[in-house]
Amino acid sequence: MKNKIDIVVNDELIARYLSGEAQPEEAEALIDWLEDSVNHKHFEKIQATWHFTLPSKGKVSFDKDSAWNALQLDMRSTSKGSSLSLWYRVAAALIIGLSAVYFGYNLFQWKTVAQQISVVTQKNTETVTLPDNSTVVVNRNSTITYPKGFSKDSREVNFSGEGFFSVKADVSKPFVIHTTVADIKVVGTEFNVSSAGSALEVNVQEGRVLVYTSTDSVYIEAGHAALLEATKPIKIVNTIDANQWGYATRKFDFQDVPLADVFQSIEKAYPYTIQVANTDIKNCRLTASFDHVSAREMLNLIGETLDLTIQENDSTFRVEGKGCPWVQ
Repeated sequence: MKNKIDIVVNDELIARYLSGEAQPEEAEALIDWLEDSVNHKHFEKIQATWHFTLPSKGKVSFDKDSAWNALQLDMRSTSKGSSLSLWYRVAAALIIGLSAVYFGYNLFQWKTVAQQISVVTQKNTETVTLPDNSTVVVNRNSTITYPKGFSKDSREVNFSGEGFFSVKADVSKPFVIHTTVADIKVVGTEFNVSSAGSALEVNVQEGRVLVYTSTDSVYIEAGHAALLEATKPIKIVNTIDANQWGYATRKFDFQDVPLADVFQSIEKAYPYTIQVANTDIKNCRLTASFDHVSAREMLNLIGETLDLTIQENDSTFRVEGKGCPWVQ
């Protein structure tokens, strides 16, 4: 059979057919399309997948005779007789039923994908606002995946890399972070998570955090940290260094800290590399606080304080000067 007009068979046409909005000539085009064995195999594959993924949906009901009658129109006068008519009945039944399966399957797949959001950072940090208005400052080379909308009784995300979490308080709906090493459960708090390979570090700035694995669990209070390695017990550290998440807060407080550690904190927070003319410079110690100051301003202030010269070249800063050879 040849179509009277050129009709392209696509998902939109199938959707119209399923909803009963397709024109008779469009349905006829679908029947022609089914003559191709490749299309038959495609339908069979979709049907098998549908029954596997959505068994509760069952089969789509339809009136075969009414559908066929709508397609007949001028077919009854065809020279191929009753055998051709019978074939078209079979084809029409397959088209109606399987197109419903195909459309439903694709709709299910779309909803499954659309429900998950992933944020992957590379060279820059990114602030992510979650469905409950909690925020995560995702550091460079990190990934967070979360649903478009949290469920009624929980808030769960998957995370790898480093991020600073500010979680909105909700006692009825705990917030859970899944990592490859352990899970982290909170009600509402601020904390930094660093997950790399088989190691995990959780530093709590405010509130209380539960860190747990299949064999161990511990509550971490504000001002404390948890260190984990795969298969090993959770280790508690009674001090934290808030400069570690300066990349998120843009706040730094250095109290008699060697410049080696200061430079490391700056490099972590900003996309710059700091080079020193001689290793004695790293021995100098700094006492200073910075609040939302750029890397350039920080280094210039450090240079003025410790009599050092700062030279900038693209994304690299070079620090020159005598340094502090007498400091151990």
